Amino acid sequence: MRLRLSRALLVAAPLFWLASSHAAAAMAFSLQDLDDPSCGAACPKVIVASGEIELDSNDKFFNFVRSDVVGRKVASLMLISSPGGNLVGSIKLGLIVRQLGFSIMVGQVRSGSFLTARCYSACAYTLAGGKSRIVPKGSEVGVHKAWTKASGQRDILGGGTIDGQFSTAGFSPVLERYLSMMGVSRQLLALADGTPSSSIRVLSRGELSQLRVITGSRPQKKRRANG
Repeated sequence: MRLRLSRALLVAAPLFWLASSHAAAAMAFSLQDLDDPSCGAACPKVIVASGEIELDSNDKFFNFVRSDVVGRKVASLMLISSPGGNLVGSIKLGLIVRQLGFSIMVGQVRSGSFLTARCYSACAYTLAGGKSRIVPKGSEVGVHKAWTKASGQRDILGGGTIDGQFSTAGFSPVLERYLSMMGVSRQLLALADGTPSSSIRVLSRGELSQLRVITGSRPQKKRRANG
């Protein structure tokens, strides 16, 4: 499955961000054990993604899968916890997750135990890439308007900026097509554009279901990759 992003969008990508104003570490990937009495020591490991999404997070994820996942007993599930990050980077990461057949759950692992987590702003677009998408009670998905690193700088798509917020009108068709391909309602983008970048619109359980951010199917229990 491929999504062709416009050349202008890719060139402008480093300017467009969806994240909290607080500094966060770049997204990193790891394999973690998740305690499950039903399988004990035979439980497959899970992939955990945590941190701010960068433009090249998709490449880092692919290299991680190739070096750390292939040939090992790993669940076809990625747990994600992120404040957001680069908008185009989040879409690219979502695409590679879908292409590799992984499901995504908003959560994290600490000392073998599952903990709830937040998937805010750009993270919501990566979440859309999951083959199955799971948001347990207690975990949150939030969206808001894109903003630029340089407040007041005019973007090359011609939309302009106001107080650091970027109008997505220039590439909304690309975002809408991506969401449609992933099986998520395009109304998610409308909700994001209607929320100032200085705040977060946390989606209710009803909205998560109505917008098809979450799916009804469960991920496969385990996956064994072949080299």
